[in-house]
Amino acid sequence: METLLAELETLRAAGPSTEWDVRLRTQEADVAITIGALRRSYETLRADVPSADDTYARIDLLHETLEGNQGRLGALRSKLTSMESSELGRIRARFEYEVEEVATQRVELEDTLGRAEEVSVALTRSGFGRLEDFFAESVLRADMGIVDVYWSQKVDVADQRARMAQERAGLLSDLEARFSLIRQKLGQ
Repeated sequence: METLLAELETLRAAGPSTEWDVRLRTQEADVAITIGALRRSYETLRADVPSADDTYARIDLLHETLEGNQGRLGALRSKLTSMESSELGRIRARFEYEVEEVATQRVELEDTLGRAEEVSVALTRSGFGRLEDFFAESVLRADMGIVDVYWSQKVDVADQRARMAQERAGLLSDLEARFSLIRQKLGQ
């Protein structure tokens, strides 16, 4: 009996497992059979002894309590097995759901990365386009600056030429007036 109880405790400590659960149930049944045999043996021996003592009543009560506890233990074992199965089913279902979610998120991640790459390429192209426009505008401004400097110099030269032409005209007219005066004095 002690060997059976020790093995029963070892099986209980091992935790829930289908193989261990079957062995545990077998051991519990063996213990129940052994206890039943001991009780029957006790009852036959007791029948020969007068029951003047409270001890027999207490032993009977303990046997009844033990049988009741064994019945409840069997019922609890059935409920636990059922609950374990349903819990394992629920955990498996949740695990499958999470696996599906990971697969879905992986697809969404790949889509997002693809779109992010497209946006990145578009932004890069746009940036290079703006940079190209900036350099083209800078070169155009530099060319316009060169043209403006040349035009300014040309306008200055034209203005200077016009002033010189006016000065020449003024000097010629002044000379003509002097020669005209000299000719008049010579002609008199």
